[in-house]
Amino acid sequence: MFNGLKRGIVICACAALAVSCMDYGPIEKEDFEIDNIGSGDEVTGKGLFITNEGNFMYGNASLSYYDPEKKHVENEVFARANAIKLGDVAQSMVIRDGIGWTIVYRAGRSWNALTIWSDIWNGEWETNDLNDAIGILKADPDAVIVNGYYCGHFGEDMTIDEIAAGIRWHYEGGRNRLADYCEVTQGRDALEEGRKAAEAAGLPFCERLADGGDDELSPYIYDGSMTLADREKMQQAREAFEKLADALREIAAKLAEALKPVINAVLSALKKLWKVSAKAIGVPPKWLHLAAHAKKARTRKKYRNRIRRYVFEALAAEGGGGP
Repeated sequence: MFNGLKRGIVICACAALAVSCMDYGPIEKEDFEIDNIGSGDEVTGKGLFITNEGNFMYGNASLSYYDPEKKHVENEVFARANAIKLGDVAQSMVIRDGIGWTIVYRAGRSWNALTIWSDIWNGEWETNDLNDAIGILKADPDAVIVNGYYCGHFGEDMTIDEIAAGIRWHYEGGRNRLADYCEVTQGRDALEEGRKAAEAAGLPFCERLADGGDDELSPYIYDGSMTLADREKMQQAREAFEKLADALREIAAKLAEALKPVINAVLSALKKLWKVSAKAIGVPPKWLHLAAHAKKARTRKKYRNRIRRYVFEALAAEGGGGP
């Protein structure tokens, strides 16, 4: 786990931390057959797995399987196949040699851990990693952040017990505490200030840092970063804005339609004024005719340019300046 990892960071929280976990009762183990053709619920084995992250610290992550050929979905396949829940915040999944591996931030009476890949030694945190670190710090102010390459009591070819002992040495001694990283504490404090300002203004608040102006919350996914009440406020504000935008577009379309006769009359008057002015200056009538009615576009363009130059030269000759 720690062999050669220079940038892989593991954040560990307290084993005795009281965590709010949702309990769904006992789970019965099931066998999944891919060749039970005719049952209606069989799968072909050519589908895809979907990790459902769940809510942070609620222990309700799950794994689903979708069979595109049958257009059939099986939910909670991990729990049903293993008689235990998947855990908390299923991050991703990969299949190697027929075995599916998924990264999970576990909940319960165990060492909780989360891997990050930011270059924290140079103070460069990825926004997603920083949000995760702030969430962990809120759950456990004594959480530590360790790395098998830089931190003491770690080395190559370690056993699980040796790794656990190294983590415990850092945690119980208060070494490499997550709270000692100013980027994390500053982000946490900024979120707290934002929460207070939003509460004072009666606005919904999202408990995560944004990665630029384009990093918007999806209206279709609830990621737990807002309370349900604040999310409802946000959805209501979004819907009100969309209705306002639709109304403004409709008004603009009606206004454009109402002004169309006026605009056409102004354009027609300008064309007439241009023709009268050109004739008064002495532009040959043939040029005017070809500029408006020549069959070839390049001929019309040629005579329009010729008329323009003629007008500017005439104005310049009367002291009006050059083109």
